Amino acid sequence: MISWRRALRTIPCLAVLLAAGRVSAALSPSGTAAPGRQESTHRMIVKIRDRAESGVKVLSSERVSKLSASSREKLTFFRGMSGRAHVMKLPRKMSLDEAQAVAKRLMADPDVEYAEPDIRRYPALVPTDPQYGGSQWHYYAPATEKAGANLPSAWDITTGAASVVVAVLDTGILTHADIDAGRLVQGYDFISQDGSGLYYTANDGSGRDSDPSDPGDWISVLEDAGTDPVSGDFFQGCGVDDSSWHGTHVTGTIGATPNNAAYGAGVDWTSKILPVRVLGKCGGYDSDIVDGIRWAAGGSVVGVPANANPAKVINMSIQGAGMCPASYQSAINDAIAAGAVIVAAAGNAGGAAAGSPPGNCNGVITVAAVNRAGNRASYSNYGPEVEVSAPGGEGADGVYSLLNTGLTIPVADTGVELNGTSMAAPHVSGIVALMRAFNSSLTPANVLTDLQACSRPFVGGSTCDTSNCGAGMIDARGALRPGVPTGSAVTAATPNSITWTWNAVANAPSYNVYVATDPSVMLGNTAAASRTRCARAGPPCRRAPRPPPRPAR
Repeated sequence: MISWRRALRTIPCLAVLLAAGRVSAALSPSGTAAPGRQESTHRMIVKIRDRAESGVKVLSSERVSKLSASSREKLTFFRGMSGRAHVMKLPRKMSLDEAQAVAKRLMADPDVEYAEPDIRRYPALVPTDPQYGGSQWHYYAPATEKAGANLPSAWDITTGAASVVVAVLDTGILTHADIDAGRLVQGYDFISQDGSGLYYTANDGSGRDSDPSDPGDWISVLEDAGTDPVSGDFFQGCGVDDSSWHGTHVTGTIGATPNNAAYGAGVDWTSKILPVRVLGKCGGYDSDIVDGIRWAAGGSVVGVPANANPAKVINMSIQGAGMCPASYQSAINDAIAAGAVIVAAAGNAGGAAAGSPPGNCNGVITVAAVNRAGNRASYSNYGPEVEVSAPGGEGADGVYSLLNTGLTIPVADTGVELNGTSMAAPHVSGIVALMRAFNSSLTPANVLTDLQACSRPFVGGSTCDTSNCGAGMIDARGALRPGVPTGSAVTAATPNSITWTWNAVANAPSYNVYVATDPSVMLGNTAAASRTRCARAGPPCRRAPRPPPRPAR
């Protein structure tokens, strides 16, 4: 009896064999904002337990009255959302502690499955001084750069496939000379209105629509002070900041155009990009992010056209504070069940990743950041929630990608180095896109297994180890592994021989055949998806001719 084994599980992963037989200071993990940011919300997410009632687009006035009574606050219906949940408006802007108390009272209502404040989340970057045309050290082979993602040898195998769609849930996207418009598929802007006819967060004069362009997310001095003549105190405490163009930088790492003598290259050169705008001025609300997750994976969202290009990879360079919200986990579960791989930044609080959603949600691939020397970047969150580490940069050695020179509205294309787990995550998303192009049969579970099994060990003396930075540093070439052969069957037998065949595996150059009862014995290697073993000479086997006798000495 023979069997096959995947040599890639037992030999160095670089071998190609198939054995056969909003932008500001990061949030702290304690659930409070970093200095300079005052966290508050106007909204609450509520899911009614009864399926018939939870499935309606608009909650009845009777149900709203009951919820108001349970919460001891005057709630008003705002909108329906995906996952049979609804968004309610609070009677006033509340601190997170106040909103959590309201949610706790709602959860005591037996008719409520869950209730949680609709919290703002933010891009997970740490800006450094712009360096136009900076070196993309973060892509290099480890022989050249300790923390490089080892992409050059991976590009010899695959540069991606147009059948793979990567969704970028972020601030939206800009037109840029180094982003091929032909690779963009129809995205969506999920930032809902802040009130009837009020679009402060969206900053584009409209609510949800089919234009995911990034109009800018700057916060002015007056907005931060709560004295802006238009928005009043809506952005009070958000922190003064220029526009981040965060989604464009992330998109550039995943898929900037190569070989065009402009700016830099992306990790994947061929996949389609699905821009999903969920972050605006002062970040984005959980309810919008949750809907964006489901829609990106092909799920339905109330009032939103169906996504004609469901993503196989979803990048979430987003951070927040607290435990993983139930609404997040539900949407993530649905996306994974639809076949999407979700990659999330670990967060930039320099503390426990357990305190930063979505990286602390189950089922996502959580990415910590290493610097150019291979150490954990000082800002990067860490802990057992991290699956793998990738280049995120630190100090002057940032991750180079695409940006815009505009401090408020878009002005001109540029390229800039930034640091953050926001920059680490898209390295992994791009590599996952390469993996799914190379082996289309990979499930989300397979992807995680291969990423971790073939990650590189941390450098000697590193501040990272497998207890705090995941299984290792990402290795693009190692992650490209063929699938497992299936369908083994005896297809021919004679008194002298027996032939086994199996289903060919795409991109597998050869198969090693082993004895099942003694896997240490390899019967041989074959390029074909079959193997014949002979018992003795005779058709179809031929005994090798005997060597001529040696002359006597």
